Amino acid sequence: MLDPGTLVQPDVYVVPLVHGHRPRTDDERGSPLLFIEVLSPSTARYDRVVKRGRYQRANIEYWIVDLDSRLVERWLPGEDRPTIYAVQMAWQPAGAALPLAIELEPFFVEVSGPA
Repeated sequence: MLDPGTLVQPDVYVVPLVHGHRPRTDDERGSPLLFIEVLSPSTARYDRVVKRGRYQRANIEYWIVDLDSRLVERWLPGEDRPTIYAVQMAWQPAGAALPLAIELEPFFVEVSGPA
C-alpha cells in the first residue's frame, strides 16, 4: 500500500469491488489494482520516475499511456523494465472471469485521430 503521507492522483485507477459492488467510502477501498497515467509534456518525467517508483514499491501495476508514441508501457511490481504494447494488450486481475482486451490502434485513433 502507498505510504499514508503520499498523495498521488493517477488519471485512472482501479480498485477491487467490495461484495460485488463499487466501494462507497475510502474505508471500503482495498489496495488499488492498477494506476494509469496519460503522459503530458509537463508531467512526463514525474510520471515515469517518481510515480512509477512509488507505485512499484507499493506493489501496484502501473500503465503509462503515451499518446504521442501511440503505445502503453506496462510496469509490473518488481520489474526493471516495462512491457511495451502498441497493437493489443490484455489485463486480467485476480478474480476476474475474463480479461479486459484493448485494441490499441483503434483506441489511439479515437483519442488522437489518425496517425
